[in-house]
Amino acid sequence: MRPVRRKSLTFRLTVLFAAASTVVLLVLGLIVAESVEHHFEEQDMEALTGKLELIRHALAKVHSSKDLAAIPQQMDDSLIGHHGLVVAVKGPDGRTLFATEDAPFPQRLLDRVKTPEAERPYVWQVDDQLSFRGIVAEAPTGVQAWPPAVVAVATDISHHQSFMDSFMKTLWLVVIGGTLATGLLGWFAARRGLAPLREMKRRATEVSAQRLDQRLPVDAVPVELAELAESLNDMLARLEESFKRLSDFSSDLAHELRTP
Repeated sequence: MRPVRRKSLTFRLTVLFAAASTVVLLVLGLIVAESVEHHFEEQDMEALTGKLELIRHALAKVHSSKDLAAIPQQMDDSLIGHHGLVVAVKGPDGRTLFATEDAPFPQRLLDRVKTPEAERPYVWQVDDQLSFRGIVAEAPTGVQAWPPAVVAVATDISHHQSFMDSFMKTLWLVVIGGTLATGLLGWFAARRGLAPLREMKRRATEVSAQRLDQRLPVDAVPVELAELAESLNDMLARLEESFKRLSDFSSDLAHELRTP
């Protein structure tokens, strides 16, 4: 049976340094990624809620069918300069009063209009290329007898996701590079830190039956190794004393045997 090869203390410390740095970098990177994603969501929600309030304000001024017919033109005017923003407005009778060209609103979003999740952001994809974040809400008109209109507002977040994908790739590269760099620095630090232990080993190999007077330098080693050095020095002192007694006994015995 082959003996199990034990790992050196330097190797264990190096792995420990690398693992600790990997965890720290990952946690920090994920916290930053979550913060950036939350910032993007807040920006999008600010734009969406602002546009929603603008449409609600316009619908609140509708007091007749003629006013309702003017809504599409008002929506077109309000969307000038807002690239990536899409809007759909369904009137009190269920007809679509206005919808951005190819408005990609899924039915699942529109079904949330009467639920507590109505104004919470909903994210979906279109054709596996474009991603949108949107909200839906009811908007009462100025005619109390009419049921409220339904307004859906969304913004293209594909550029946000592209940025986050690039960020995550960079994060993984930083983690890998940081792990390798920390492992190398950890190996160097462990080698330097364990140098006194190797010196103790070298001094210990010089001890023999003829050189039991050798002692390990207690003052030259770190505090953590001082007690070990003192214990080894005490052991060497006891061995030296025992060998001295044995040598004296052997000398006395030889003298007695030579004496008639």
